[in-house]
Amino acid sequence: MIITSTYLSTTRGRYRYLFFLLLKDFDQEQREFSNALRASLERFARQLQSEGALIRPFTGDVEATRRQVLDKRWTRSAKQEIKSTPSLLMINRDFDTFDPRKHPWLQIKIPLRGREEEAGRMLEDVARLITSEPEEDVFRRAHRIVRRASLDLGRIVEIRPSVFGVSLNSEGLRDFVQQVVGSRRGRSANY
Repeated sequence: MIITSTYLSTTRGRYRYLFFLLLKDFDQEQREFSNALRASLERFARQLQSEGALIRPFTGDVEATRRQVLDKRWTRSAKQEIKSTPSLLMINRDFDTFDPRKHPWLQIKIPLRGREEEAGRMLEDVARLITSEPEEDVFRRAHRIVRRASLDLGRIVEIRPSVFGVSLNSEGLRDFVQQVVGSRRGRSANY
């Protein structure tokens, strides 16, 4: 896990994916939740192995890093989704060159309000999804599964085929992970 004062100049290096933690600093509930979720976030970062890195801001820099993400060239609807926190923004390029209108991205919304255990299980399943088949691109897999339309699309916050991004709430993510991990491993994700 990388703890930083700015998301600017964050490079992918040897990692395939970067995960940026998005929070609201002025929201006391999210600050408390972030502290309660710290161990799960560390476990998630460790489980990503060499496939990905989790980048989170120092406590005093939450709002500045969130602003850096919001300053990207989002579509209006995508920007509304990205404002929804707490969440993780997953990208596959350096932060400075990332353009949400041109490059793939995935927003994973983290459940709040006393649901730290549920969020921890969800993060474990996301890490398993990413490390299960490292040779396959997770973004391609996500769009292929969504295109099959076997997911309940009403439970997925935003999927726009003409845009590269996918935003999943915990219920949509559970179904997505079950489609990918559950079918391959004979296990289901329970949140």
